[in-house]
Amino acid sequence: YVAWMDENAEPGTMIVFTEPYSTRVKDEDIGKAGVFALKLENNNGTFEISPSVAERSANFIISVRDNSIIDYELHKSLRFK
Repeated sequence: YVAWMDENAEPGTMIVFTEPYSTRVKDEDIGKAGVFALKLENNNGTFEISPSVAERSANFIISVRDNSIIDYELHKSLRFK
């Protein structure tokens, strides 16, 4: 995914994804096999994803949780999984 946000984004600010990226995930399994967790790795608590658990499909958002390292002069880009 590729996304952008303002440098001084306040906590709670949603990240905007660029085309052609979609903020929808799915698992076509039925029942318990279709329940999955969404999480961000290697983001140092800077961002959070919602929802954290979904069944079969979900639209998700990633928002700023802690803006202390969101500083363009220090970090030209931020990467996480």
